[in-house]
Amino acid sequence: MKITEKIKETLKSAKEEKLEPFPADLEIETVEFFDQLGVIGGHTPLGFFELNRYDDHVFEYIAVYVNGTLAYFLEKPGKNEKVLFNRVQNLKSILNPIGR
Repeated sequence: MKITEKIKETLKSAKEEKLEPFPADLEIETVEFFDQLGVIGGHTPLGFFELNRYDDHVFEYIAVYVNGTLAYFLEKPGKNEKVLFNRVQNLKSILNPIGR
């Protein structure tokens, strides 16, 4: 299964479960950012990492996983962007790397 299919399947399941936002005191161990090509960056106990995309790369979406759980999904970042899933309302600093 491709990464996009897996992430979109997880998004559908998470939306159906109507999960509550993460608590403000959540102990964050890992944060990972994905687009349609796969992982684009993150933070783990071993440090930060980032994978570059071409300057003309068009993001179909950005998915953010916190501690291995889908936490945020932004469709079409930029002009017509739409937040489809958000559990990080209490964790504002999580989205700083994507300008949110």
